[in-house]
Amino acid sequence: MSLALSLWLAGCVQDRVEALDANIDALKRSIDELSLETERLEAALQGLPPPTAAVRVDNNPEGFDPERPLPVGHPSQPDVIVLSIDTLRVDHLSAYGYERPTSPFLERLAAEGVRFDNMWSPTSWTLPSHTTMLSGQLPITHGVIEDHLKIP
Repeated sequence: MSLALSLWLAGCVQDRVEALDANIDALKRSIDELSLETERLEAALQGLPPPTAAVRVDNNPEGFDPERPLPVGHPSQPDVIVLSIDTLRVDHLSAYGYERPTSPFLERLAAEGVRFDNMWSPTSWTLPSHTTMLSGQLPITHGVIEDHLKIP
């Protein structure tokens, strides 16, 4: 190989090395900026309460009369009923268009309230899905992902 060719190749390699060094320096600056932003966000979140939901399940509440009408809530605080039935197919509910009257109560409830037509479960399993519904956290966050765990 001639000296001229060797010098030319060395110059090309040197140019490439300098370009890579510049890219690495830019990436390091980006990482430093992201680290600072992460620290700012973490500091801002320190004062916020954790996302929670309170739920009471009582099959026989004291003093409850199912025949007595419930008091009307304030319009700015609508009542919310979360109805969860395990292993129920929506395509077999008359409330969602099935031809036989399989869910007259749900039809009435949907007519008087809000019916959601598009729902997605965060998992295919009831326990982590319910934990997500009640906490607002995804399974990867709340950690209820194994059968021996309980909803915190």
